[in-house]
Amino acid sequence: QQGYVGKGPLKNATVFLDFDDDGVKDANEPSVKTNDDGYFTITTTQSVYSIVAITDGGTIDASSGNVLDGIVLKATKDSSMVSPTTTLMKDSGLSAAAVKTILGLPDDYNPTTFNPYAAGADATLALSIEKANHKIVSTINTFSGALEGSGASATDAFTASLEAFVEVINDKQASSDTIDLTNTTELDLIKLLFNFSILSFNLLMLFVFS
Repeated sequence: QQGYVGKGPLKNATVFLDFDDDGVKDANEPSVKTNDDGYFTITTTQSVYSIVAITDGGTIDASSGNVLDGIVLKATKDSSMVSPTTTLMKDSGLSAAAVKTILGLPDDYNPTTFNPYAAGADATLALSIEKANHKIVSTINTFSGALEGSGASATDAFTASLEAFVEVINDKQASSDTIDLTNTTELDLIKLLFNFSILSFNLLMLFVFS
């Protein structure tokens, strides 16, 4: 399995093959670090798995030079790209066509293969996809910070916020609607769902430590 991890290209992200599809790296699941271009390659004899990329304090977004900590990105095994868009596809169970329609992405964009930062990539398409991926991550991070304040790790906070985002995506699919991440009404809906995540987390912590 080989491919790229990108919001911008993510250097030093941990990529692993998730054999049991639980989003958690187990001891028997092979992993590698991405290179400066976000590239990774992993050899496995397993035929069933998904791809998960996790960032930490040593992960650099090469497009900005900034550290990108606590991000979890996913893709199915047939993908050569692991990105915010493939993550929404993986977690929602929706097709590329459905997610593209909901997010208003170009018809000629293939989320599983198109690398906006590859040499020779169409500049106009690359810019639109880079902007979309930035909006997705920024929206999720907007709410994950609050959960970190409740004691969650950066990764757990991102995952909980992602779940709220995915729920909105699924609702949009059910109603044949689209989402505008610059619209405050849309963001308020994600925030409402996210508040349930904070409540659930706090109740869990209360139960664990009581």
